[in-house]
Amino acid sequence: MIDGKYYSKKIDVTQVDSFISMVEDIEAVQGILITSRGYSKAAINRAYYGPSDIELDILNFDELKNFQCIQAIALNNMHGAIIPAPFGWIVDVEKRDLFIATIYQRGMSFDKATKESEFIYINIISYDEKTKSIDEVLDFNKKISLSNYSKPTFEVLPTIERVDHKKTILSKILRVDTKLEEYSAFIDFEVFCVICVLFTHKEVSSKNIRKLEYVIERLMPIEISSSKSNLI
Repeated sequence: MIDGKYYSKKIDVTQVDSFISMVEDIEAVQGILITSRGYSKAAINRAYYGPSDIELDILNFDELKNFQCIQAIALNNMHGAIIPAPFGWIVDVEKRDLFIATIYQRGMSFDKATKESEFIYINIISYDEKTKSIDEVLDFNKKISLSNYSKPTFEVLPTIERVDHKKTILSKILRVDTKLEEYSAFIDFEVFCVICVLFTHKEVSSKNIRKLEYVIERLMPIEISSSKSNLI
């Protein structure tokens, strides 16, 4: 459901609550509230972090002047992936020390998203003599987590099945030193593995797990050759 507000002032939490009621009335699962004058901090917090399980987004036309991608290509040597952004989020393909791409709320910067501890990062692991399979990648990830975190718990969870039936594993890590939850998705593409790691607060974890599964369900692998790039 989409609702446009041509107001002379910013949208406040009252308009967001009214919009949520309309979305619920028609039994929709996603809603976009469009504004010409921006929105208050309370309004955006209500849309993104409210108790409703409905996915909401607030779009201010002025923000479209800042270019942010809803889909992008991330590469790591000879392997890569076309990465889709889930509802209300964008893809940032600036390479950083520990990962090759990040996904976070549209309108945020990378620094703000990581400070808020609500983002997904992407990595690509090419198989070689040291790491030969997705199971070895999962095992290595588990060992690193168990050694670096304080009293962590590690659990493999059920998740979606891709239409190409590529093996997909979803794990959950909890630790006592933080209220954050960490979910890691691993997708096997025979010669390399794509890892998508979500950091989220517990109160919005169900919404953000759906965003993570949106990414891993629709992500498309690329293998680079000297003459051309091919979708696998």
